[in-house]
Amino acid sequence: MKDLVFTLRSNGVEDIVLDPGTLTGDAIGDTLDNFVMSRRLAVEDKDEDFRYPLLGVPALVRLNNEDDDIKKGTMEATIASTLMNKYADVLILKGSEIWELIPILTLRQSLYTDPRKPQAVDPGIYEFGDVDENSAVLLTTNFSLTYYTVEGDLKSGDANCYLLVLDTVGKAVDVAIAGGQFDGESVADLVKDTGIEDMVKTRKLIIPGLAAPLSGEIEDETGWNVMVGPRDSSAVPDFIDEKF
Repeated sequence: MKDLVFTLRSNGVEDIVLDPGTLTGDAIGDTLDNFVMSRRLAVEDKDEDFRYPLLGVPALVRLNNEDDDIKKGTMEATIASTLMNKYADVLILKGSEIWELIPILTLRQSLYTDPRKPQAVDPGIYEFGDVDENSAVLLTTNFSLTYYTVEGDLKSGDANCYLLVLDTVGKAVDVAIAGGQFDGESVADLVKDTGIEDMVKTRKLIIPGLAAPLSGEIEDETGWNVMVGPRDSSAVPDFIDEKF
């Protein structure tokens, strides 16, 4: 491969992608060795012939006629994820089932994040559906997994509400409570900073079920009537319809 790249570069070709070869089955270790060595030559040895993107072809696992489609899809996703962790820049896949693509795409989104820092969304106020001065007001944390789960459940349930997102430095509800980022004072500050009091007539706040022990403290600090919501956000739209 080095000889080929050197020849291409010598003839003025610069648009190059390196394919070290994707061996599947018992030979996957050799594939990883080739990818790692290619990247080390570029980074550690500063070899100009290896400074190009690396191509992996997990789709080759589909050539094994002995396996069924589920096993092939599982292996394709596994090899794709492994190569992605070992410096592949481009992957060619054949499978299109959601169960195969989700782990690959999730890993891709996490590649350039700091594992020491929890993933978070911006704190503040978010609107769902058609809101007015009589709409329900919910509370959650800014841990991304928590927020997007709640967001998905509110949208799928066609809920009309305001959602207050508390800055817990990216921690989930129970972890933030234990760590002191989720308390009555911080909720009161959020209510004041978002201006939600000027947007609704009601003074009812629906808090996560896991935050039930803080209901009294939040009431004292905010002056709002606190309603303890479900522990599972999928039940929140029905909770709003039935009890708010």
